[in-house]
Amino acid sequence: MLAGWGIYAYGKSKATLKINGAAGVYGSTIKSYSITTDPGIGSASSSSLTTSTIYKTGTITVTAKVTDSRGRSATKSTTFSVYSYGSPYFSSIEAYRCTSSGARDEVNGTYARLLVSFACSALSGSNKVTGQVVLAQVGGSYSTSATLTSGTALILGGGNLAVDATYKATLTLTDTVGTVSTYVVEISSAAYIMHVKKGGKAIGFGMAAGEDNTASFGWAVKLSNPLEVSQGGTGASSASSACSNIGAVKKAGDTMTGNLSIQTSLYPSLYLLPTYNGTTNRTVFEGSYAGASSFSAWQDSTGNNRRMLEVRNAAYQSSRDYAVVLRDVVNGSYYTYRVFHAGMATPVPIANGGTGASAAKAALNNLGVFYADELPESGTDGQICLVPV
Repeated sequence: MLAGWGIYAYGKSKATLKINGAAGVYGSTIKSYSITTDPGIGSASSSSLTTSTIYKTGTITVTAKVTDSRGRSATKSTTFSVYSYGSPYFSSIEAYRCTSSGARDEVNGTYARLLVSFACSALSGSNKVTGQVVLAQVGGSYSTSATLTSGTALILGGGNLAVDATYKATLTLTDTVGTVSTYVVEISSAAYIMHVKKGGKAIGFGMAAGEDNTASFGWAVKLSNPLEVSQGGTGASSASSACSNIGAVKKAGDTMTGNLSIQTSLYPSLYLLPTYNGTTNRTVFEGSYAGASSFSAWQDSTGNNRRMLEVRNAAYQSSRDYAVVLRDVVNGSYYTYRVFHAGMATPVPIANGGTGASAAKAALNNLGVFYADELPESGTDGQICLVPV
């Protein structure tokens, strides 16, 4: 009997599978177990298997096999389903000041009305979602909370919302799987041309003043002249001029002049990420705190599988023999191979396509070729006789 079935979600669930109730007959005992599943899910030579997180949807086939002490075996197959899954989501959100009856009143309303619709992945009816809201005054101490019901209006505040304050409603969804989604919506203060907060530590234009030591703008801010760089602006009225003024480079279609410095404590890197037909390959230029620079081709984002041409400085590698190396990284294990060049102190070995020597005579000897000055004298027929040694 196979046990462990439940509801499984793509990218969220692991499956624990067990063989229960297996027993030998006529005095035999169970000597071995095996559980196999679809490719990429997992297998085990034991009576139980816990898979890794499942990244596959549809029907998964599981086959259990037991073998007794007499060499007889029995198998049983069954299936379970993995459903598509996404985080819980908001489909619509409405929030504004209102009266106690819920009537919209942006000027004098001391309540907040929320109408939120939300949902989650069904997972064959097994997944549910609950909603919560926390309403808190910006720059103040007042807050309240309540449970949200999708599609049902909720009135909050109990008449305690100050008309000259702004409030933030933090909406939180949590589903049965345990995934949390949040969204923050603002309940604005009453409309003002200009408002100075009590105590004189904040000012608002087109809205009530907010937190102390701030200036809040409820209207769009339009300046007749651009704000200068020295004042926290860009000093420009176009994106191109703004980039030029602050020394920025646009993400696309721009050319950088001068040097680019990338600094971090261990391995500063520059990544090139080609994206075509779902490729995950990447090219990486990397520096090392140890005193090496590398040019790498990565097979995946982890860098556990890659090949890299590495140049080492003299402080890190004093010998020129290993100043330039090819490093092969396979499943996180490093393998180093010499790259041969003219500046090496030692000759290229014969096994690597060299002669193993730094002089012509020694090279010929190493290769098993006679040195010209040591050849036997020619015979009377004018031919050179090569005599094996």
